Amino acid sequence: MKKEPNARSVERALDILNCYGKNQKYSLEPKIAQLGMLCFSNLDFRNIAEPYMVRLRDYYNESVS
Repeated sequence: MKKEPNARSVERALDILNCYGKNQKYSLEPKIAQLGMLCFSNLDFRNIAEPYMVRLRDYYNESVS
């Protein structure tokens, strides 16, 4: 199965990032943490979870929080 070009680019980027974890001389941890927080800040977990929670509530006839 042929991989899409975008997926291959992401794989290459992750391979490069993995090179930084093999020693303590260089570190990307602060930048990675910053990027991770940026991703989470852009997600609205309530809107994502709500349809699943409604289905669970209806299926089990229980409250969901």
